[in-house]
Amino acid sequence: MKNSISLFLFTLVSRIPLLNIGYGPEEDAWGHVLNIYEMKGAGHYIMSRLPGHPIYEGLLYILFPIHSALFYNLLSAIASGFAVLAFYKIALNFTIIKNAFQAALAFAVIPIFYLSSTYTIDYTLGLALTLWAYYLILKHKIVWSALLLALAVGTRITWILMLMPLLATLNGYRFEKFEFKKSFQFLFVFGFLSATAYYPVYDAYGIGFFNTYKLPYPPLAKAIYKGTIGVWGLIGFGFLSVVLFAFMKRAKFYFGQIRWCHIVWGIPIVLYSIIFIRLPEKSAFFIPVIPFLLLFIFSLLDERWIKWSAFIAFCSLLFFGINISDSLRGATPRPHDFKKTISGQEIFFSFERGLFFLEKDKREKKQSVTARISAELNELEKPSAVICGWWYAMLDVTVKDNKWPWPEHVKLHYYLSDEEILKYQENGYELLYLPEQEIINNQKNNSTLTSEVGQPFSIE
Repeated sequence: MKNSISLFLFTLVSRIPLLNIGYGPEEDAWGHVLNIYEMKGAGHYIMSRLPGHPIYEGLLYILFPIHSALFYNLLSAIASGFAVLAFYKIALNFTIIKNAFQAALAFAVIPIFYLSSTYTIDYTLGLALTLWAYYLILKHKIVWSALLLALAVGTRITWILMLMPLLATLNGYRFEKFEFKKSFQFLFVFGFLSATAYYPVYDAYGIGFFNTYKLPYPPLAKAIYKGTIGVWGLIGFGFLSVVLFAFMKRAKFYFGQIRWCHIVWGIPIVLYSIIFIRLPEKSAFFIPVIPFLLLFIFSLLDERWIKWSAFIAFCSLLFFGINISDSLRGATPRPHDFKKTISGQEIFFSFERGLFFLEKDKREKKQSVTARISAELNELEKPSAVICGWWYAMLDVTVKDNKWPWPEHVKLHYYLSDEEILKYQENGYELLYLPEQEIINNQKNNSTLTSEVGQPFSIE
């Protein structure tokens, strides 16, 4: 009990420095909050993005009367504490993991898991529910496990893939003793509750909700970064690479150590890795892999290496960071930082500042820039339609949260179709676009109209 409380409190307290810097670095985080404003105004369910996150959206909706960036972000931090606690209890369940406490401590400070647990997004809530579902299936708590996995699927539909490892755990090695009754019970409870969770989405959008946005594949260099250093940090990825190399060097020996639990852990590792490779849009999409990959690795490592792993993960969070050197939405490079342009984007490498410090710097800068943009747009005298792109949710939520007055003649938009642009022109509106947004709007419309008739909105 003492270790459990220590792990939970450490996880929660360690997140405090980043909890009160807006709703987070992701457009989706601010989009969740904007979505609640829209639902409050419309009086009915509206999904934040395809294919919906009904449980998470519902939670934010219920708590909206007392919402703030700190409060909403705290939900993610608390969820991360429960995820670490579940990981610890799972590790204790397997004697092949020599030091469950140190293993859980390392998990708590894996950079992408740490950072994603400090803003308004569903990643850590879904992960916590899933890990507890796995722990409960290990303890043969069938109904409770099904309930928690259904709730996890309600936060993000991709958690449905965890059905396979949970059923594999329930039925045991090679399914020789197929637990038909227990499996049916699990699937019935899970299916009923998952369908119930998504009923508001289906009721509002029909079967068409079961889709996702078509996003362009990022440049290869960016994709590799997001699946490696963006997840583990530079030091952490280096350590992981050494460990995997050691495993391959003694593959025959380690292959002999493989048990049924490794097969179970391998299922989510493979499935979620495939999903990430298909669309490596964010490092956070790798989060479902992390706990199961750590369980797999720690079960084969000597205890001394497990003890070192927490220190290595912590150093990976604090030192040797990489970020984009964008004056509006990136961290600020220092004169001695190493800079390089990759795939058309200037990045920099910092020796003394890790992902934690660069993330903090980036969030503070985006907050400051958003406030500047809001103030300058507020002073426009001409009727203006503004294409905001990824700034849209941040701008709208900042104005609404602060209850700032907004001029009726200034219309903010995510993006605009060519028809909407022409209509605004007919009505005497000037078309403005924030930095880089004319490129995306042109791509969406497969035209150059935005660049031809619009003007860049300069941010002083």
